[in-house]
Amino acid sequence: MGISLSAFRSPKLFAQAEALGEWFLKNQSRLKTVREFLRTEMSRMIEAKFSTPRLKGPALPYPYIPVSTAPGFCYLVYWDNYFTTRQLLKEGHRAVAKNQVRNLMAMMDKYGYVPNGNNYIWADSSQPPLLSRMVMIINEAQDDPDFLKECYPYLKKEHAFWSGPLHLVQDCGLNRYQDTFSGWAKLLGYPENFLSNSEAEVEAGWDYTVRFENRALEFLPVDLNAFLYQYERDLEYISERLALGPGETGLWSEAAQARKEKFNRIFWDSRREFYFDYDWKHKQPGRVWTLAGYLPFWVGLGEKAQVQGAFAALPRFKQAHGLSVTDQDYGRKDKQWDYPNSWPPLTWWTEEFLRSNGFTAEAQGVIRQYLETNAGLYEETGSLWEKYNAVTGKLDTVGGPGYKSVPILGWTASTFIDFYELAQAAAGA
Repeated sequence: MGISLSAFRSPKLFAQAEALGEWFLKNQSRLKTVREFLRTEMSRMIEAKFSTPRLKGPALPYPYIPVSTAPGFCYLVYWDNYFTTRQLLKEGHRAVAKNQVRNLMAMMDKYGYVPNGNNYIWADSSQPPLLSRMVMIINEAQDDPDFLKECYPYLKKEHAFWSGPLHLVQDCGLNRYQDTFSGWAKLLGYPENFLSNSEAEVEAGWDYTVRFENRALEFLPVDLNAFLYQYERDLEYISERLALGPGETGLWSEAAQARKEKFNRIFWDSRREFYFDYDWKHKQPGRVWTLAGYLPFWVGLGEKAQVQGAFAALPRFKQAHGLSVTDQDYGRKDKQWDYPNSWPPLTWWTEEFLRSNGFTAEAQGVIRQYLETNAGLYEETGSLWEKYNAVTGKLDTVGGPGYKSVPILGWTASTFIDFYELAQAAAGA
């Protein structure tokens, strides 16, 4: 739940808020063109009935919506699917959204966890645990206790995977990313610990990033522990909705409360007034500023004083064409989750933080930048893209030759649709 900060409201703020509506009306035709393209593209992908390419990965029980139709990316990818689910629900494809979840649960039957995607070489790691959120937003679209009952055992199993020995740092009682050594590293005969730090970055979904300083196993990630707090709250709700008894519901309530009690003590840096990953090996906050610092507010972990500190940090990330994933260039052009790249999921979470906490002008500024930049890229290329350069507004991103931006990633489309609707509402259209 957001914290209203009336002290930050001013006549200037409301004047800026009105400007988004005026801008939308002036650009409505070109924005609507992109919106209709995304609707058509989703229908096309549903009708294509994608199945796992032969010998590439596990067979899935239902056709799936791939993260992209670009070569090498035509797979069901775990955390991207949270945003695909949002788009499917917006387009009225609830049955397809449910089957996406069932496909993820089928992979859990095979591996014991949800892997990165339906490709054998991606089985080394999972991705940020958003399965419970997918289940919850599907249920919010239409209350469905039978679907909750179907999913609940799988959600418990995934929580056990993330809270178990592989991911638990005993000294802190919180969790880290860690590869399972089940996929390509094992197939190619690498020593089990040789790629663990690298594969832990893959499991973070941030492949690859400067935030862990190439020592991912020595960091408690702020986003992972925020996601797990939300997961416990979701399990608490589902167990109560299914009337599984106070003992079951209390288990999840106590787990969430225990994590919350540790969370702000571990991840909030009172000196810099922002959330950081925690270097548990050296007992100190990480040095890299990233937009992951806004994720705790999405799950309700931030307090009022922390909201003000996080808001004050926003100018660090604001560039001419969007929000950069980190506040500056940390000198690693081989890392794609680094300045000046802008990533739609992090832009979406940051806008959520701003809007839910009363920073209307700033939220609408983020919306306008995102819509303007992506509409421009669509007009230039005929597509939306996985990421872009927040400084230039173009596709000249960092990350090395193997990490160029690819077209139509689920989170880019979903974020565009959400922001389109918010701008449309600001215009009263």
